[in-house]
Amino acid sequence: MKTCTKCHVEQSLDQYDKDVKGRNGLHAKCRTCRAAYRAANREKLTAKQVEYREVNREEILARDKAYREANRDAINQRKRDKRAEERWARLTSSTC
Repeated sequence: MKTCTKCHVEQSLDQYDKDVKGRNGLHAKCRTCRAAYRAANREKLTAKQVEYREVNREEILARDKAYREANRDAINQRKRDKRAEERWARLTSSTC
């Protein structure tokens, strides 16, 4: 059991998201309080995210490119699997 620092309600540990920086590996605020904060501050958080992407654009592009190059085979396999699944769904749902 753990007490949320926002609502001060004692809840089970499965009500908290993981946080590697946290003392016990969990966030201090419960999922409900975190969701309420995100809903109340949606525009502010979106603006911060957009600003971060603009400031760090080159770094993000380089990181994404390195990931794609390092995981090319896995990415291509996921794409093939998805296309096959979509094809199968079209074949099984069509009525002739």
